[in-house]
Amino acid sequence: MIKNMYLNSAQLTFRPFESNVLKEIFCSHSTAPRNSDSALIVSDDSALIVSGSDPRAIASLLSKELESCRQWLMDNKLSLHLGKTESILFGPKKKLNKVESFEVKCGNETIKHVKSVKYLGLQIDNDLSGISIVNEIIKIANSRLKFLYRCREMLNFESRKTLCSALIQCQFDYSCSSWYPGIGKGLQDKLQVMQNKIIRFILNLDNRAHIGNRELAKTGFLKVPERVKQLKLGHVIKIKNKTSPYYMSANFQSLNENENRIVTRSKVSNFFKPRVCTNTFVYSAINDWNNLPSEIKEIKNENTFKDKLRKYLFSEAEKDDLNPYIYY
Repeated sequence: MIKNMYLNSAQLTFRPFESNVLKEIFCSHSTAPRNSDSALIVSDDSALIVSGSDPRAIASLLSKELESCRQWLMDNKLSLHLGKTESILFGPKKKLNKVESFEVKCGNETIKHVKSVKYLGLQIDNDLSGISIVNEIIKIANSRLKFLYRCREMLNFESRKTLCSALIQCQFDYSCSSWYPGIGKGLQDKLQVMQNKIIRFILNLDNRAHIGNRELAKTGFLKVPERVKQLKLGHVIKIKNKTSPYYMSANFQSLNENENRIVTRSKVSNFFKPRVCTNTFVYSAINDWNNLPSEIKEIKNENTFKDKLRKYLFSEAEKDDLNPYIYY
């Protein structure tokens, strides 16, 4: 991948993504329609993406395409900012460790190779582990929470809640439906610990106070996994009502649209599970949707759906509190 190529709009074709996770991260940030073999390069945050099995072939093809872009810019009296241009190779850790060198060149200059790149506000690792994303969120949340603690004597409950929602919670929510399903349990726990610190600040509790679903309910916050589920299902209802961009609905097919399946009345609102990775938005969102009660899935109004869904998630959290086999 080549990032920050030039400051002009163009369209470039490339081969399909090897990783569904990577596709979702890039596609979920744009409102422009796109198909499976083209990428829209817009504004000053542009990317050139090529997929393949041989790193040398990928580097060679990127160099060729980059040189073609540079030549086009020169013909139109523009220039390519090589100082801001970076290259990154995505893949599994084992395969990345075997790559001795990955050099992308433009003319006589070698493009800087990095292991992590910031694209549209997300710090993406070359192995798509999500470590950099989570660490960046925790770093920002901690710094802003420290600032709020210095001002807490001037803030009441509503002010603390509003400021935490506006300054910190938005960091958790941004594009979480694309990267959260793919991170490990350890990173998920780190995010939950950070949210617990926020809840203690809002409720003005001691830094060792226990945070459970009752404390979360007082602030109106859901736990991080439930919050991600809420946002994912908010996307799904738009896909179901056909009000979302086309590229988001490409892999969502209702069971009653599949001629090879016999659909019962209780499953008429369900989606067919495609054969993709389970840590992608497509699979996890469809799985969460199919597990919802039928009375919620049949709601067509988006605002009503979101209200009912929020109440349902809170009620499920209360059931967990009453379960004697769950320890917090």
